[in-house]
Amino acid sequence: MCVWRIAMMVVVSGLVLEAWAQPGLEPVLSEEPDYSKYAAGEQGFTGFDRQQVAHWQLQPALQFTLPGYKGTLVRLANGELLVHNGVNTFYRSTDEGRSWQESEAQGADWSEGELKETRMFCSRQGTLLLTSSWNEDIFRSTDGGRTWEKHQRPAIELAQHGNHSLPMYARDLIQQPDGSIFAFNSNGSFYVTMGTDAPSCKCWRVVSHDDGLTWAQDQEISAWDTPNNPFWEASILAVSDTHFLATTRVHGDFAYAISGEMPPRGVPTPGGDECNNRMVMCESKDAGLHWSKPRVILNYTEVHAHLLKLADGRILCTYENRHLPFGAAAMLSEDDGQTWDTDHPIQLGIAPTCYGGCPVSLQMSDGAIVTTWAGGGFHIVRWELPPSGEG
Repeated sequence: MCVWRIAMMVVVSGLVLEAWAQPGLEPVLSEEPDYSKYAAGEQGFTGFDRQQVAHWQLQPALQFTLPGYKGTLVRLANGELLVHNGVNTFYRSTDEGRSWQESEAQGADWSEGELKETRMFCSRQGTLLLTSSWNEDIFRSTDGGRTWEKHQRPAIELAQHGNHSLPMYARDLIQQPDGSIFAFNSNGSFYVTMGTDAPSCKCWRVVSHDDGLTWAQDQEISAWDTPNNPFWEASILAVSDTHFLATTRVHGDFAYAISGEMPPRGVPTPGGDECNNRMVMCESKDAGLHWSKPRVILNYTEVHAHLLKLADGRILCTYENRHLPFGAAAMLSEDDGQTWDTDHPIQLGIAPTCYGGCPVSLQMSDGAIVTTWAGGGFHIVRWELPPSGEG
């Protein structure tokens, strides 16, 4: 067990920008990097505004590093916390994330790659469901995650166009007042140049009426009218029974088309490029049947956003920095996700490389947050929120 410190950053740049506005003064930058020398174009400064400084305020936090990679976190019906480490191991906490013990799990055939980038959900009946955004397999446990059985959601029609044409499930499940559980899936492609004549994506709402035992295609839903996959590595938050927010990872062409902000490597986005990636948000007011036009919520190279409704009404967004400082970060919204306090990012942990991410956060009974994230191992950090109105 180690006590670390997290940092809340206040970004200030007004005085510097004012000085540059004077005649004859220009900012001095190093030469632009040769992105071809870096895997996926990631070189540490893409998406990072070098015309800023940050004031760091350190706060105590409790952090654990375990074997694993892109895992996930859930609260059980009895209040215990359970994590899946992204490989084949579970860990359990009976004291709201202050200590962790390895937990045996049996009964499921955990084949390699089957549980990539997982997410867990606990129904009001106490049933656990373990999913991946990459396939229709869903694992179900009725004894707190000690034994599991595999089921399947409906297969997604595969889109036959573009690079990275894959069916995707949104990572989060949503339970309705009548006990039914919603999942959302879609087809489409990732690296698709905007304006092409490729067919538009298709999206569906999937439902289970028996606590995750069986699943059926509910109905086709309306998202955006492009070939790009609207639920690519998506996270969905139920603000109410009918009001949903969804964050989706998109490539640079898509982000540029809706924001007008040129991505680091320009457009069209090179296949396999990740520094041009960005998160967008959509909103539904009818339980996911229709979604609003997307809008960007993070910078380029800030991805894997996860949303959590807090007890005080704010929404917490935890995400991955693929620019310096690498690692997990967070920001807050006080108006149901309409605006975000991007001037006060919270750095939850530092990673040795740009690869990792997939954070998941839960709030504890004392108000503390427990966040799991990947980066040079599988990390769990228990930390305190800044008070409302203080960034």
